[in-house]
Order: sequence, then C-alpha cells, then structure tokens
Amino acid sequence: SILPKNNNKKNFAPSPWWDSSCSQAVNLRKYPFKNFRCTGSLSDFYNYSNACASTTRLLKRKKKTA
Repeated sequence: SILPKNNNKKNFAPSPWWDSSCSQAVNLRKYPFKNFRCTGSLSDFYNYSNACASTTRLLKRKKKTA
C-alpha cells in the first residue's frame, strides 16, 4: 500500500513586535533590488542600499521598543 506523504510544514507564531509596517518595509525593499539586478547601474545600487538600511533601522527600532 502507498503511504501518504507527511506535511512537514510547521506553523510558526510571528514575533510580537512584527506588524504591517515591517511587512511593508520588507516588501518595498524588493523593488530596488529587482531594478538594480536588471540594470546594474550604480545609482540603482545606491537606491537598493538605502532601502536596505532604512528597513534594517525600522526593524531594529521595532525590536528595541517591543
């Protein structure tokens, strides 16, 4: 007989400090990366770098105030 496959997905509880602004910042960080990956220009790299830095600052601030 054939055994059913196990569903190894584990449900996880999100961090208590994570909210919609964190999700939005992480999603907005993707667009400058895609743009830089397509063009390879230095100005697009700076835009991506600034988006990463602002997202990191936001997440650190959220963790600290939680």
